[in-house]
Amino acid sequence: METGRVLADSSLLIEFFRKKKKGETWLYKLLAQDAVLYISAMTHYELLCGAKSPELYRDTTNLLQLFETINFSEREAKTAASIYQDLKKQNALIGTLDVLIAATAIEHNLPIATHNRSHFERIPALQIISQ
Repeated sequence: METGRVLADSSLLIEFFRKKKKGETWLYKLLAQDAVLYISAMTHYELLCGAKSPELYRDTTNLLQLFETINFSEREAKTAASIYQDLKKQNALIGTLDVLIAATAIEHNLPIATHNRSHFERIPALQIISQ
């Protein structure tokens, strides 16, 4: 995989927290390759919502410092609405947060790194990278 600028989906961070061998995670490999990592404000939200203990909240906020969080604006909202409408016409809707994350990646011309390919590959304008 070519390193560079990458929008990380929450699935990469969740994998990092769950695996005992951190060096085997995709996130670790991206960090080792000096990729410039971004997350969407929605991913930031998802991760903080999942931090159910003070220790996990601390660890999550520490990990989030490795990323630049991209805020959601009117520009991303318009793209997200277009994605939603296209997916609805195809009867292929995905979760709202995934639509918002995809719009963020598209608007900032960032490939997305995700373990949820089946959701994101429904969006033709989105560049998905593989491990």
